[in-house]
Amino acid sequence: MDSVYLWLANKNNNKESKYFSFSQFVKKSCFFTINISKNTIVDFHVCGISSPIEDSKMSHMNYEVAYKNLVIYNVEDDSKQIASDFFDREKLIEDYEEGITYREEYFNIYIGSCKKKHKICVNRQMILKYDTKDIYAFFLLLENKNDEVYDEYEIDLLFNSREDNSKEIRRNDLRSAINDSNIDGLTKLNNIYKFKEIAKKKYDDAIKTKTDEMFSLLFIDVNGFKYFNEEYSFLEGDLFLKYIAEQLVDIFESQTVARLYDDHFAVFTNSMNVIAEVIKLNNRVKKYHENEKVYLKVGIYCLENPSDRKEIYNSSSYGKYSDINVTDKDILNAIDKAKLACQNVKSRYDLTYCYYDDKVAKKEKKEHYIITSLDKALENKYIEVYFQPIIRTLTRELCGWESLTRWNDPIYGSINPDEFITVLEKAHLIHKIDIYVIKYVCQKYVELKKNNEIFEPISVNLSKLDFEMCDILEIIEQEVKKSGIPKALIHFEITESIISENVEVINKKIKQIHDAGYQVWMDDFGSGYSSFNALKDFNFDFLKIDMNFLKDFDSNEKSKVILASIVNMAKQLSMGTLAEGVETEKQVEFLHSIGCEKMQGFLFGKPLPYNDAIENIEKNNIQKEVGPDVAYNVIINRINLLNSNPLMNINVESIVRDDNLLRDYKKEFNEKTNFAFSSGFPLAVVEYHRGAITYIIANEEYLKFIKDLGTDTLSENEDFFNRGLFDRRKDIISIGKSARLQKEEKSIDLVKNGYLCNLKINYIATNIHRKTHAYLISVAHSLYDVGFEKGKWLNVYTKMLYSMFVCIDLVDFKDNRIENLYYNGMNINRRIIDNKLDITIDEFIRKSLYPKEKDEFLSLFKPDDLKIDFKGEQISYKERFFRVKRTDNTYDWFTFWLMYQKRENGTQCVLFIKNSSATTKKLLESKKMIKGKYFSKNKINDEVLRNVLEFSDIGVFWKDRNRRFIDVNDNFMNFYGITDKDLIIGKTDEEMGWHINEDGPKMEELKVIKEGESIINHKVNCIVKGSVHELIVNKRPIYVDGKIVGLVGGFKDNFYDESASLTINKLAVTDELTELFNRRGFIEMLDKYEREYNRKNIDFVLFYIDIDDFKYFNDTFGHQFGDKVLKTVSKLLKGNYGNNSVIARIGGDEFAIISQYHEEFDLNEFVKDIQGKINTIKKIDYIPCKIRLSIGFSKFSETISLNKLINVADVRMYENKMKKKKINNEIEQRKHKQE
Repeated sequence: MDSVYLWLANKNNNKESKYFSFSQFVKKSCFFTINISKNTIVDFHVCGISSPIEDSKMSHMNYEVAYKNLVIYNVEDDSKQIASDFFDREKLIEDYEEGITYREEYFNIYIGSCKKKHKICVNRQMILKYDTKDIYAFFLLLENKNDEVYDEYEIDLLFNSREDNSKEIRRNDLRSAINDSNIDGLTKLNNIYKFKEIAKKKYDDAIKTKTDEMFSLLFIDVNGFKYFNEEYSFLEGDLFLKYIAEQLVDIFESQTVARLYDDHFAVFTNSMNVIAEVIKLNNRVKKYHENEKVYLKVGIYCLENPSDRKEIYNSSSYGKYSDINVTDKDILNAIDKAKLACQNVKSRYDLTYCYYDDKVAKKEKKEHYIITSLDKALENKYIEVYFQPIIRTLTRELCGWESLTRWNDPIYGSINPDEFITVLEKAHLIHKIDIYVIKYVCQKYVELKKNNEIFEPISVNLSKLDFEMCDILEIIEQEVKKSGIPKALIHFEITESIISENVEVINKKIKQIHDAGYQVWMDDFGSGYSSFNALKDFNFDFLKIDMNFLKDFDSNEKSKVILASIVNMAKQLSMGTLAEGVETEKQVEFLHSIGCEKMQGFLFGKPLPYNDAIENIEKNNIQKEVGPDVAYNVIINRINLLNSNPLMNINVESIVRDDNLLRDYKKEFNEKTNFAFSSGFPLAVVEYHRGAITYIIANEEYLKFIKDLGTDTLSENEDFFNRGLFDRRKDIISIGKSARLQKEEKSIDLVKNGYLCNLKINYIATNIHRKTHAYLISVAHSLYDVGFEKGKWLNVYTKMLYSMFVCIDLVDFKDNRIENLYYNGMNINRRIIDNKLDITIDEFIRKSLYPKEKDEFLSLFKPDDLKIDFKGEQISYKERFFRVKRTDNTYDWFTFWLMYQKRENGTQCVLFIKNSSATTKKLLESKKMIKGKYFSKNKINDEVLRNVLEFSDIGVFWKDRNRRFIDVNDNFMNFYGITDKDLIIGKTDEEMGWHINEDGPKMEELKVIKEGESIINHKVNCIVKGSVHELIVNKRPIYVDGKIVGLVGGFKDNFYDESASLTINKLAVTDELTELFNRRGFIEMLDKYEREYNRKNIDFVLFYIDIDDFKYFNDTFGHQFGDKVLKTVSKLLKGNYGNNSVIARIGGDEFAIISQYHEEFDLNEFVKDIQGKINTIKKIDYIPCKIRLSIGFSKFSETISLNKLINVADVRMYENKMKKKKINNEIEQRKHKQE
């Protein structure tokens, strides 16, 4: 830093100083240093001029905070205060990028405690610190531009001219300061300044004496020192550096040795045994800590032979030869060249040293060319964007591109990407390439859209420096908005090296990109040691598996194991996987078998310009994936056959809105941790289309299974099934259809080639575009090989035996697990939920068991109460009889057997359920009647009432004298969508907000309670889940001891007919897609609200809602996806506001909400609440999706006209939309002006 200030001082007085720490020697000066990259002041000194900033603790403070305290005035107009961009941090960065590193200006600055105004000459120089890559700005403030910089001999004159007694002390202190400034504080070696001085003098003397000595300059780098510090602490690192310094002094005795900075050293030597000394030094360093891989890298530059170098005659030296033939620049140049040689072997483990030769020189020249020619190359399009296809493994269709850069230079020809990317990263210029690619990709979208061509998703690589040198997210957002490219079509790849440092900062940046709606992929996964560690700190959508895993694919079995483990892990973490470097069909086959989702490699196409890349995929007959297939393919891709729970972490809740996509009972699957199958079970995914199956993927166990059945390959098994040769083909198709329609797991028992096995079939999803259904097939158990003939008979008798039972289950009390072995699907409604025993029992009790028998039923399944007496036998069982609700909603007696086999683990058993025999039923009924003789009249009444309430198809409720709900039946709760009675008990109808006309039901109920009047078959309009239903209501008073204590009521929905389908009249007012009111129904509801306003002066408000940019969803992903967006919005509106508001879809992408208005109703807050809830929607069918709404509203009291009400709300909605567009446009224009 001092050398930079010295250069600035000398630039202003044209004098050459011998010293490199000069703050004591420049009159009337002040200087400070800024680390622009880190926004901190790192150094600050004053000499003769007070600080322009009133903070005595300037060093290490935030620069932008300090800059705000800087008061500057224009020289020409002393009254005009200015905030000069000369000091502004953003302008500093901009100047540096444009190559403007030095500037000089004059300012009037108020400085010092007395606020004296000084006319100051300010010099500014910016440099890049080579080791840290941080940009530094150096400011030198001079009151007199031509002030002197004192030379050494002037120090004595300066102090000898003084007559005070302390002059000798001050002179000695000054000399001591000079000496200290030349020594490295830690190692006590020379620092770079003293090193330059000594080396320059030695070489200069050799030139004068015309000696034949050869001088070399060594640049020494301690490789791995950073990790040594991290492992053993900075204190140990300092001791290590001291040790290296001692070895340097010992080995290079009488030579010039220095510590340049950090872990970098230099030696200036005329030794003839340089190589031997370097090897000796490296061996000693490696022995310092034998367990650590710390070693040296050395670059060697041989200076010109002194005898060959000519002196420069200087006429100003009175005819003598100049003594400055060798300059600082010569030594610095030698250091730089040695450093370049060192860098040439930095990544080579087998090499310790390297000479600076023609090869290194050419490399240096080329690197310099790359840096200086970058802007020209971008402008002239020498740097081109190439595209490499990304293929979906499932279908072998094109599903995206990776954008890459190639430099085709007129001088050097094709410059290797590894070469120019590395150079530009070192020079902190790589962000220019990445910004160029982002802009190109967005422009390509505009071009293709204009020509009505399909645009596949494109991934763009980001560098670590993109997060440091610019606001990359702001640039991305700007280009995306400008081009209109959907965010789902542009992804960003980040290499592992980016996240190895500054974890918190980089994680925050990645999260911002992710939250903005973009997918973030991790590139080169597995290329470094920190890959797996990074997954716990960062959220990625995809892992791109490093191509090195496939290089030795054929010869190294470990690669296959690792690849399978990565895919399995990624799916458990809800991440996709993409394998790079795919070159053979054998690799494709393996990647397909382990469920890797995407592939990329030369087998499908090398990187090419876009048009050439398109021609290449057409030439190779690679089809493009169409929009409607994307969601289906993603769901199938996320099935993990490598895991014992293949459906784990499929985000069902985001796509369950379409009943054709996923089974209802998987709604909470990814919140459960139990396994669906034991490990090692045969699993396969098949597609069914018009009577034929096609295997999508199968695990190794399934391949072994089909071989046992007599078919060697999946295609052979397909053919065998599709040609009708499979004896249970019709049964399998039938049960598969049943699994799809009922959204439940189904199973079927088979005997094939002597194997008795049970197939479980789970419906997964439907591809409406291709009209195919996907199923997960598992072979739950293959019992034993029974021989072919014997197997046929066993199959017959097994069926006969099984037919005696409704179902057979395997129960494990210890593991809380239940697994179905057989179920005929008849007689009773019964489901096993996630193989959990306790949840399954609770479900069965709630839906099927006779309520009075709950306690006895639970006692049967308490392992603590199970005291098994085998009585010398190997098997024992317990038998119980329970009334269970049949599928026709009647109760019947069923026999439950728990059968135990004598073993160490007594908590496992088999549960058999069968319909009780007629004799048993008669006996049970007679016992029941005997018990019934002791029933009191009240108990009989209670039982009758309970049955009436349970089996009634009407909603029943009780209220007290204050009209507050006391209780309701299940049908009431189901009708209104209430999950907890606490939400309604103790409240009135008005508090629930169900009625358009609140006074009508209120007055009726008061008549019932006060006058004892009954309400018979009265029609009432009630808001239910966003729609207005017409209810047929009956209400009667409740008498206790002759007094009315409340009322009991019941209702039936007139919205539906008896078969639970919409009546013709209601179909006319209902939107088919969303099941909300359509426009006609909306107008009818407005009429009802208007009538209530005219009758009772009850005001209401209309909200008009429009989905912004809805067209892009249809254009990009197809109308099927657009329908899902509409259904998603309607479901959200209905679920959150449907209990007390009317909701309608009034056309296209427009919705309306009608609500009663009262003074406490904050309309603006209501709008904010809607926007906030809509913002929670991040994905639909795994596709990133941000939905934005424009909303306008109007109260009826503002207009007193329905037509005006609609128009005002519509206009305000449109104004809201235009306001947002205007704000966006203003932001874009402001950014454009700044550029």
